[in-house]
Amino acid sequence: ADYEVVDIDFMALEHKSPEHLTRNPFGQIPAFQDGDLILFGMIGLPFYS
Repeated sequence: ADYEVVDIDFMALEHKSPEHLTRNPFGQIPAFQDGDLILFGMIGLPFYS
């Protein structure tokens, strides 16, 4: 599977940026986006395939 890992700089508060908040409105990580599908938090991610 093709994917891109995006590093987040906590010291620069990138997890609170408007771009990241579109993926996770709580401003937390992890966040996963596959097209229009967005998952965040640890509960849903292990079940996505």
